[in-house]
Amino acid sequence: MGTAPAHLALAQFLSDRDRHEEAEPWASRAADAGFPGAAALAATLAERRGDRALTERRLGEAAAGGDSEAAATLGTRLVYRGERLDEAEHLLRLAAEAGSAGGATSLGYLLASRGEEEEAEGWYRRAAAAGNVQAAVNLAYLYVERQDLPEAEHWFAQAAEAGDGMAAYNAGQLANARGDERAAAAWIERATKLGYAP
Repeated sequence: MGTAPAHLALAQFLSDRDRHEEAEPWASRAADAGFPGAAALAATLAERRGDRALTERRLGEAAAGGDSEAAATLGTRLVYRGERLDEAEHLLRLAAEAGSAGGATSLGYLLASRGEEEEAEGWYRRAAAAGNVQAAVNLAYLYVERQDLPEAEHWFAQAAEAGDGMAAYNAGQLANARGDERAAAAWIERATKLGYAP
């Protein structure tokens, strides 16, 4: 592993200068030597050239090395493709428990899709508290399904405050439904300013 740190440093140097084709072999050498951080960079470089299989293999290596964001990324990819869902759940739990808001959001999505809404809600709340806008939106939809419209409006508003135009529109619709035309107009105007038009 003696030269692996140098290989990774060179790969990062080249990648930072948009010399990705030159960087990838060096990142791969460092990753093959098991050097921490190298697999994640190798995954990024493989992704740039569209090699999904190698990208995901490298993400798996990075996740196995303790990289929670790599675990979140790979787990999320698997969930949205509907593939290897047991592996996806394992990766997402590792990521979420390590503090990845993206991992917690994707884990919540997987659980909600299986009808495990109570646990999904907990992961969404954790991710939303960390600033993940999609988690706030997902929470809002969860509350819409439960007919808890005040709570849904709260979460749509939180996502809207973070810049989500569709969430602003939905907050406006809910405000209008409860008879608050002023709040509804403000949210709809905000949605428009954020570029959302239904």
